[in-house]
Amino acid sequence: MMSIGHAILGDEFYASDEAFNKADRLLLHAEKLAFTHPITQTSMHIHCPADF
Repeated sequence: MMSIGHAILGDEFYASDEAFNKADRLLLHAEKLAFTHPITQTSMHIHCPADF
């Protein structure tokens, strides 16, 4: 997002000080991820419900 001028609020790595300080946590959460493992070729499905 930063590459198109829209830092994610709370992002300690890429956000400006102003954008970082607008949130008390990172405002990004992937609840579900799915991909094929590059070595084993196993289908991976990860689920982590947001706690907010």
